[in-house]
Amino acid sequence: LYFAGGIAKMFAQYVGGNGALAWSNDVNAVNTSLASTVASQSNINAGFSANISDYVSGTVGMSQSGDRQMQGLCMRYSANNGNGLYPYATYKDGSGNTNNLPLVQSNAGTGFSVIYNAKMQYVSASEGCLWVDYVGGGSAKFVSADCGVIPASLDSNGYGCAGGTWELNGNVLTQSFVWIGEGNTAVSFYKAFSGVPVLNLSINEEASGTSRTPNINTNSDGTPNVSTTGFSFQPVFVASQAGTSTAQFHLNVTAKGVAA
Repeated sequence: LYFAGGIAKMFAQYVGGNGALAWSNDVNAVNTSLASTVASQSNINAGFSANISDYVSGTVGMSQSGDRQMQGLCMRYSANNGNGLYPYATYKDGSGNTNNLPLVQSNAGTGFSVIYNAKMQYVSASEGCLWVDYVGGGSAKFVSADCGVIPASLDSNGYGCAGGTWELNGNVLTQSFVWIGEGNTAVSFYKAFSGVPVLNLSINEEASGTSRTPNINTNSDGTPNVSTTGFSFQPVFVASQAGTSTAQFHLNVTAKGVAA
């Protein structure tokens, strides 16, 4: 045995080598530290075990009235439930009822807000409004939109609908088209409205240059002859002579109202 003064350690010399020896105080200090660490970890494990249902259920930090405890939370990706693929969570609420919660992914970049909830407001079987709630407060409303072409539908005389377009924003339908005819005429809408629409009509002048205007016919009760499916009118001279124009016309129609 010998003492190495440079490092204040005892060394043992033996055949083939040597090794440092530990002071008893150092060994006792290590044992004390280890015992303390084991005891601390044991307390942590005991606390986690006692409250594991809270950690799993997501109740930790719940403070607002109406918060629901979620027990047995399971997040998974739907293979196909009839509505396509999407991630969702299956959980049991505080009453033991099993529920499915669809999840919406939100990756907001600079200048954008994180979406924390999205919901659909039912309007009809084919129409609805999407509401989005975002972090920071506030909601935004988005309505479904669609559009299409109104095909031409002319008779053997070349009279009828010459074509146009339609547009649907939410449940508001707008139809714009040209109708060709002569004299007193019934005009049909390509798509029906749920109520009487608002009309905007314009008509060309006669080939002779005589001006005329589209006058909507009147029902027996004095109301305009406009329904959810069409209207009737007659082209009337503006001046120079009275009566109805019987020359061919091109009527520009814009009808706007609530879709059926």
